[in-house]
Amino acid sequence: MNTNWKRIVEKTQAETYILPPGWTGRDEVAEQLGCSPDRVRLLMVPAIKARDVEARVFPVWDPVTKRVQRVTAYHEIVGKK
Repeated sequence: MNTNWKRIVEKTQAETYILPPGWTGRDEVAEQLGCSPDRVRLLMVPAIKARDVEARVFPVWDPVTKRVQRVTAYHEIVGKK
């Protein structure tokens, strides 16, 4: 029996390196805002400064490149005082 180590590693990476629940990646935010991904940060600055939105970078598995990529994601801060 041949073990397919590459398949095992890729499967494990894909299950491990994902965005946490409640976070939205920059590309999806750009799509919702109708702008390029490069403009998202600029548009989000006022909401981040007002502490309505939090931005963080997460390691996320990219199935196309088969590598862990750093992905900027955004999260709405709910229930702030």
